[in-house]
Amino acid sequence: MTSGIVLIQGPQRYAVNGTGQTSDAFSLTNTPTQGNLLILTFAQYSSTGNIIDHITETNVTWTRQIYEWDSSGGLRSEIWVGVVGASPSKDITVTYDKAQTNHASRGDIFNIAEWAGLETSGFLDKTGVNNASAATGTTATTTVNTELCIGSICIYDYSQTNPTNGFTLFDGVKDGGRYFSGSHLYYIQSATDARSCAVTAAGSAYWSGCIATFKGKPYIAGVTRDANGAVLGGCTVYLFKTSDKSYIGTTTSDAITGVYILYVADVSSTAYFITALKDGSPNVMGITDDNLVGA
Repeated sequence: MTSGIVLIQGPQRYAVNGTGQTSDAFSLTNTPTQGNLLILTFAQYSSTGNIIDHITETNVTWTRQIYEWDSSGGLRSEIWVGVVGASPSKDITVTYDKAQTNHASRGDIFNIAEWAGLETSGFLDKTGVNNASAATGTTATTTVNTELCIGSICIYDYSQTNPTNGFTLFDGVKDGGRYFSGSHLYYIQSATDARSCAVTAAGSAYWSGCIATFKGKPYIAGVTRDANGAVLGGCTVYLFKTSDKSYIGTTTSDAITGVYILYVADVSSTAYFITALKDGSPNVMGITDDNLVGA
């Protein structure tokens, strides 16, 4: 079944060595879209124990969701979320609470991605931390069926491979003279459960991991088809409330697959219906094979 949570861009990596800097700046490939979330994972190897103080991006509101610090090894992992507002920038500045360790083996690794279909308030559900192995830690059971699970693992001296529990691993590479690796792990769940992810590392005695889950918006998804039941892409799809036939919103189904997604505010007490049209193709089915998905 189609998920209402969609990866828009990224993950994108930015890695720096420690030079005594108090901030770092980088840019997204594309300007993010209002109403989406930017999710950043941060991995750091530092002897000074410095942390991200704040993240600045025009018309994007950034907040830390979870972190873990392995004080014996100097490894830190964090997860941040940026809620994208109107007319946002794609330029990001990360400011630390104090200067970075001035050593080429130390530094920071950022991985950032843009996601659609997530709640923009009250989005954080469950979290977990770990510093005893190459793993994120384990969350309590999630509360919403459709959620995005994000993990961040920092490991001393080794790269990361083979993520578990269905997660996708981005990055996890030790390179650039840095004595650590940082990963961005993600998984879209379709049912509630406790969530965790481990990775494989060839060695290391020091780790730092954390995980956070983010609630997806309720949505209606389906495939537009013609009167004979064949997929017909590129249709304009309209969403209405059943009770009073009021118009809610519209989208265009994928040109090839016919898949569409429309987000709704309420699934517990409100019924909806769909119609779809396409110029030059009068036989689009009035009611598509849609699925209402929520908590």
